Amino acid sequence: MDESAIVESGDLQAWSARIRSAARKHRVRPLALLVESGAPLAAVSGRLDLVASWLRHLPGAQIESNPHLLYWSGTSMALKRPADAHALLLRAFEQLRDGPDRSWSLLAWAGLVDAIFLLYRDLRELDPLIEWMNAERDASVDRMPRPLRSLVVGSALFALPFRQPRHPRIPAWRERAERLVEHNPTSDLGVRLAAGLSFEYLWSGNLPAAEIVSTRFAARATGKTLSPVGAVISRLNEATLRLHQGRLDECAAAVHAGLAAARQHGIRAWDGILRCHAAAACLSRERVDEARSQLAAIEALFAEGIPADEAYYRAMLLWCDFVGGVRIGAVARCESAIEITDAKGVPYFMGVARIASALVVHEAGHPERGRALLDAGLALARDPANPLLLWIGGLFAAHIHYAAGDAARGDAELKAALQLGCDRALVHFFCWPRRIVARLVDRALERGYCTDYVARLISLHAMKAGEAPTRSERWDFSVRIHLFGDARIVHADGQVEPLSPQFLRQIELLAVLVERQGKPTPLGAFAAALYAGEGVDPIASVKRILHSLRSRLGQVVVQRNASLALDFEKVWIDACSFQQLQREAASSAELEAWLDRYYAGPLLERVEHSGVVSRLRRRIAESAERAIADVQGQRLREQDDAALQRLQARWRPHFPAAFDPPAP
Repeated sequence: MDESAIVESGDLQAWSARIRSAARKHRVRPLALLVESGAPLAAVSGRLDLVASWLRHLPGAQIESNPHLLYWSGTSMALKRPADAHALLLRAFEQLRDGPDRSWSLLAWAGLVDAIFLLYRDLRELDPLIEWMNAERDASVDRMPRPLRSLVVGSALFALPFRQPRHPRIPAWRERAERLVEHNPTSDLGVRLAAGLSFEYLWSGNLPAAEIVSTRFAARATGKTLSPVGAVISRLNEATLRLHQGRLDECAAAVHAGLAAARQHGIRAWDGILRCHAAAACLSRERVDEARSQLAAIEALFAEGIPADEAYYRAMLLWCDFVGGVRIGAVARCESAIEITDAKGVPYFMGVARIASALVVHEAGHPERGRALLDAGLALARDPANPLLLWIGGLFAAHIHYAAGDAARGDAELKAALQLGCDRALVHFFCWPRRIVARLVDRALERGYCTDYVARLISLHAMKAGEAPTRSERWDFSVRIHLFGDARIVHADGQVEPLSPQFLRQIELLAVLVERQGKPTPLGAFAAALYAGEGVDPIASVKRILHSLRSRLGQVVVQRNASLALDFEKVWIDACSFQQLQREAASSAELEAWLDRYYAGPLLERVEHSGVVSRLRRRIAESAERAIADVQGQRLREQDDAALQRLQARWRPHFPAAFDPPAP
């Protein structure tokens, strides 16, 4: 194929006029030559619709007898009729693959690769094509005319990472794409190359490089009108990157723009992926109804016969139920999602399906099955050393180990996953369990794991401490109240205020809330606890105390109807966290580790003559003593003398009964 035909200076309208003139004269052979010569120029210009219109002037027999025209016929219909296109491109490749014109054989190879992707049946069909691209043919790519080279490189950058992510030639194809995209970055070919580069960088965990590709493209596209294909793919690229970056509003905007461009130009091949991206973004914010609306739109695509990524669709259905709290049928849904994903033959997605299903199955009450699925998913992630899967899989593994009571392994997995995420700037994934991640980062804050990175996750995802108390005080609270030892209030601006006995009634009101674990408590319960037997209006008195407390601390105590509760998004109270940990901790060692960090003496040790405070103090002290005694027993069984000495040095002054057996 002569490069001069591709870069011909004549405009496409003039070329179309020549073709129409030849068609009117019924000059089939010259017409075929004109179509062959003009098609590359039209394709590079993003006008495959013109190629399709030119081909309609030719008899079917003429197209069938000419592998070049077969190629252009298949390429021009690929987006709207991928199955028909695949048949044509397969015949073209079979006729051209071993022909003398290496450019045409490589071009036919790229066309068939694209058709397989658009059909998205079983990508194992790519394996013989990848094998066909041997070292000799690979070297020939660099001798092709630049536009045709871009077509082949763009196809290779999808085939290899999707099907064979450990292929040794991926870096070389990536370097080719980086060079080629500089020449005409906003053309159809440039958009394709940018898409291939973005996927390769994302899947290798190099989000900064993917951001550079996106920024560079956006800057060069400013003020330009993209072709129909370019308008859709560029938005798909943007939505994919923003989803991985956790920039969910921008992802949603890119999806909206991409779907609008698809409707405008009648290019629906990527509607399903865009809708799944939108559903994933909604579910990361626990907006289940919005996600279901996006998934319902994909069902409409199936009804219209428009191909969609069914594996991605099934995964989002599965995740939608998980986020929505539907646990019945989880195992069957996971098996179905894995089966349909495996049928596509993409190792990356096979790993995603197993890792996501592992969490779903585990939370549905099947821990052994969940661990087996997670191990299988991580094995797929380790094979190509995929950072994204290793990161999210590590977070899920930490959660599963904690749930099983293995805090040591959980901490190890959590620390490693956070370090990997920090190193790679990984912040989001298709399947993002917001509440589980919040609990994991809370533990990371308590343990001091990658705290700057954890703070970034909290900020980016606007995580809140939630309805239950957190372990760590390092969330963004309005106020922190320390009740152990020298009681004090720490305001958000760092101001420290002693919790002195002169505010006894306020302290007692807090103590009642702490005793009730911060849950809604009727005003009558406060009245009975604070004013039993006193000749005052107890309800009015409680309301006055509440007003005074709010004047000091802000709206950390909420009143709904005739009940008071603590707002744990605004306030952190050490005693509340300890009580929550009693319910959640997998072992006494977790309780002891938390106490080691926060315990500074008996609860409200300077507040005397209060029945409410004394009762709460005694209850918490007994719980702490039991936890420490359990840990001591464990150290004795382990015969860990050094750890036992540290334990005794830390706790014997506070809880001697935990170490000294009771007298007979």
